Amino acid sequence: MAREVSGSDRVEIPKDAFLKRTGQFWKLVVGTLVLPLPTVLWGWWCLRSIRQDQPTNEVVGGLAVLVAGVLIIASLLASVRCPKCRARLVRRLLQAPEGADAITSFLRLRSCPSCGYVPEEMPLTPRA
Repeated sequence: MAREVSGSDRVEIPKDAFLKRTGQFWKLVVGTLVLPLPTVLWGWWCLRSIRQDQPTNEVVGGLAVLVAGVLIIASLLASVRCPKCRARLVRRLLQAPEGADAITSFLRLRSCPSCGYVPEEMPLTPRA
């Protein structure tokens, strides 16, 4: 039975949110929503396809792709930083004592939680 989403369960990210203004929101989306699913599916397929007569280079190649996927996800999430103080924001999020509530408050932030930096709005077109 699916639960209906009420207004208080929805997380709306403001247009002037810190991650959007610094142009880093895509890193969070790709690192938490887009890449993990294919990485998990690849790992499941690799581990299920291991057989006794399988060439070693085939196993190593499959596991190398799996490790590369994990490293890409980790590096994307580690690259979400404040442009001013260079604080790693996802690390702070994972260490927050508020638990799941920390995620929603993090997405709504308008300034850096470490130094208070408020970024200017990102231009839509590159400056000449």
